Amino acid sequence: MAMMMKSFWLVMVLMIVAVGRFQKGVEASGACGKFSTDRMLTHVFRHCVKPARDVSAPVSAQCCNSLVDVPIACYYAIIFSNAFEKLGIDRQIAYTIPQPVGGFQKGVEASGACGKFSTDRMLTHVFRHCVKPARDVSAPVSAQCCNSLVDVPIACYYAIIFSNAFEKLGIDRQIAYTIPQRCAHTYHHH
Repeated sequence: MAMMMKSFWLVMVLMIVAVGRFQKGVEASGACGKFSTDRMLTHVFRHCVKPARDVSAPVSAQCCNSLVDVPIACYYAIIFSNAFEKLGIDRQIAYTIPQPVGGFQKGVEASGACGKFSTDRMLTHVFRHCVKPARDVSAPVSAQCCNSLVDVPIACYYAIIFSNAFEKLGIDRQIAYTIPQRCAHTYHHH
């Protein structure tokens, strides 16, 4: 009987551990991977408070470093989170922070910003479903377009926009800047 009770408790402990691991996996499916938007808010905006409150404040290297590998979908999930709203930061100003992160200038290729893929290859991947909304700010942004941006790091997105190949498409960068914002507003706003 004692052996049966020990076996019962062992099975219960294993089930609790398994359920706990499953629960962690469920949380990991969010826009920020295994981290909550609240935790990412702390990570991302720790060095970005001034430029998030004042559009004329310079974006520091520390702020840029905290954003470089953050996927665009995660950044905008943070901006639309309840915790962000409680900070009293204007979303319109927060939208402008990623733009200087890559530090790219017109026509300059950014080696490594998109990991193992070239900016040309990423341009094809990202803008395949985003051509209309990239040319017309009033065109709706499709779920396919937004899904193509989900895992693209901010630095990669801006490297694409400032690449020579992008310039050849004849798309206005100012409109291209708005695509992640429009995706966030359409698909993440509660």
